Amino acid sequence: MSADTVPDADWGTVTGWGRTAPTGALVVRPRTYEEAAVAVRDCGVRGAVARGLGRAYGDAAQNAGGAVLDMTGLDRVHAVDVAGGTVLCDAGVSLHRLMEVLLPLGWFVPVTPGTRYVTVGGAIGADIHGKNHHVSGSFTRHVLSLELLTADGRVRTVTPGTPLFEATAGGMGLTGVILTATLRLQPVETALMSVDTDRA
Repeated sequence: MSADTVPDADWGTVTGWGRTAPTGALVVRPRTYEEAAVAVRDCGVRGAVARGLGRAYGDAAQNAGGAVLDMTGLDRVHAVDVAGGTVLCDAGVSLHRLMEVLLPLGWFVPVTPGTRYVTVGGAIGADIHGKNHHVSGSFTRHVLSLELLTADGRVRTVTPGTPLFEATAGGMGLTGVILTATLRLQPVETALMSVDTDRA
């Protein structure tokens, strides 16, 4: 695979949020699931790894000399079940975008890290946690299913309790490219906050 044979691909330098250990890779920006599948199929011996918004502190989502799939072009919210409290979205959707869509409907994801600028796929791949980890657990505890593009070119529906789900949750993208996810949501009862202040 080369930048000449893949639409919207070029060689570039990739780093994590900490900007340590930059590497050169073919950065592919798929806009469809089919383009992602072609990139995975044609990636060559160095393989391909998916990348979200690049907020990992270390060197996650780097592939020196290989392909890195920038998944932020696959960023659709497909369906929100307001009655059931679930959302189906692409892996490239940011938590910021989910806030924009879900909060007016009275819902949000139960676990958020220190930034809203991470993708759903990255949140699953890193199995992120927030300040409420002791109560709500990590992000993948609230994933009902996901669609995973594996190295053999197949798209698999993966659900909690299966070995492939357990390997993908926190697997840093090494089991395949997450395409979509269905998430269980948490109701937001009000935009107001009650604060008690105790003075010593």
